[in-house]
Order: sequence, then C-alpha cells, then structure tokens
Amino acid sequence: MSLAQNIKRIRLHRNYTQKYIALALGTSLANYSKMENGMINISKERQEKIAGILDVTLEELMGSGGEA
Repeated sequence: MSLAQNIKRIRLHRNYTQKYIALALGTSLANYSKMENGMINISKERQEKIAGILDVTLEELMGSGGEA
C-alpha cells in the first residue's frame, strides 16, 4: 500500500474527515485531498505531522507497522 493509501485507511479507521486533517495541518482541504490521493508528494515534515494527528508512528504511516 502506498503512503497516500495508508493515510486514507488510517484516517477512515479513526473516523476523521479530510477537513479535520487539513485544518490540523494548516492547509486547504483541496491540498490535503491531493496529498491523500497521491497527486502531490508529502514532505517528511508533513508526514510526521500527519502521523501525530492520526496517533501512529511514522513507520505505521508508511505501512511498515501493524496499526490500523
């Protein structure tokens, strides 16, 4: 699974909306949607912020952990 797919899977498991994640990241909903759909690259800094919002490790976010 790609990073974008993992983010979406975990976000849905947590029952978070794209809008919630976008607001927490300080970005627009459109920009976050592009990240989650793999249309733009996600910087390491943003990956770390997303992992924190979703309450998973960076490794879990990348797909190498067992967290849902």
